Amino acid sequence: MTSWRLLDTGARGGSENMAIDEALFTGVISGYSPPTLRFFTWEPACLSLGFRQQAGVRLLAACRRHQVEVVCRPTGGLAALHGEDLCYSVTTRLGEGPFPAALQQANLKINQALRAGLRLLGLPAE
Repeated sequence: MTSWRLLDTGARGGSENMAIDEALFTGVISGYSPPTLRFFTWEPACLSLGFRQQAGVRLLAACRRHQVEVVCRPTGGLAALHGEDLCYSVTTRLGEGPFPAALQQANLKINQALRAGLRLLGLPAE
């Protein structure tokens, strides 16, 4: 069974958070690093855009005005505004360990594990 690495990288700026995720991805895919679960927060607030999203001039101006950093995530999805939220990233190979080869089923497994962990902490999770 593969050992996992758990990281708590604390509060970081958006660019640094994305660089850490990219480094973890590169390490896992190349075989130099074990699968990794990372917890992190954002300081200062940050708008993270999905890989294929583009921010318009007005949005970028508003973010600058409110001192909100803007970054592009290496993954898909829609924009997310991060401030005081606790985030996580899971970096592993699909089809290895407990994860099926299909991304949607792997995401379901991750969500099930997160719900189970929150329930163990006494927090309701649906």
